[in-house]
This record gives sequence, C-alpha cells and structure tokens, in this order.
Amino acid sequence: MVRGRYITHRVNKNNNTAVRAAYDRKRKLKKKIEDNIAVLKKQQAIEEKTLAALVERKKLIDSAPTVKEQRALLQALFKKNDFEPIEEMIAMLKKKGKGAPSTSERISLLKELGQYQVAKPKSVDIQADMKMNVTVQAVDFSATNQALLKLAAEEVIELEDEEYDEFSAQEES
Repeated sequence: MVRGRYITHRVNKNNNTAVRAAYDRKRKLKKKIEDNIAVLKKQQAIEEKTLAALVERKKLIDSAPTVKEQRALLQALFKKNDFEPIEEMIAMLKKKGKGAPSTSERISLLKELGQYQVAKPKSVDIQADMKMNVTVQAVDFSATNQALLKLAAEEVIELEDEEYDEFSAQEES
C-alpha cells in the first residue's frame, strides 16, 4: 500500500509503523505550534495591559488641571469650609499642656510657617548671547626686576564707564 511518500508494509492488521511515525511527527509539531501560540497569547495579553495603562495615564495627564487651577480649587475648598491652614498651625503652636505638639512637631510647624514670613531665595537662570574678544598674554616674570615692579605699582587705571561705579565706590571706602 502506498500513501504519500511513505511506503507502508503491514506487519499485522493493527500496526502500520511508517504511518504511525508520520502521525507522531505531525502530532509533536502540532503540539509545539500550539505551545508557541499559547506563549504568544500570554505576551500579547501583557502588552495589551501595558498599553491600556499607558493610555489611561495619558488620559489622566491630558485631563489634569493646571497648577493654577488646582490652587484655585483648593482655595475655594478652604473658603467653603471656612478653613485657614496657617491660622490652624499658629493655633497649634500656641497650645500649652495636653494636646500641645512635641518639639519635633513644633520645629516642623515653625519651618513651614517660616516659608511664609521670608521667601526662599530662588536661583535665576540668565541666558544671553554675548560677543566679546578675550586676549590672553603669557608673561615670563622671572626676568622682572624691582624697577619694573615699582613702575607697575604706580600705574593706576581709571574706570570711566558708569557700570563700574559700584566697584570703584567699594575700593574708595
């Protein structure tokens, strides 16, 4: 009996060895493909969850109010509830005896209130396009004698630019 590329020889009625071997190979290949599909489906589910989380985060960011809007909402909430946080902190600091804040709590409250008394210094970023020429001279002072040093000490540079007045005023006093 000839089937496909395998020639089967019947050993007995129920045993076709070449047909059985081909069937086993197909079954193993099918199992391997099904396993690969299962793994890919799991990876796809994970990627879909990650994508859904990113889309949700983007929606939240897009719909989030600005800082100015958040402050306005918070101030409206304070006003609605007749609540003044700074006054509350001051009242807590003034408490004596039972219910008074501990030393560490008092320090943190004072630090917090201190911010409103004196503003924190902020760094200022200055950017400018400046065009200037810089001249660098290399001088060998090993050959300098005392006469040249006295001559250089007597020479005084007068600053005529108004921008340098603040520096010359400091030197004079």
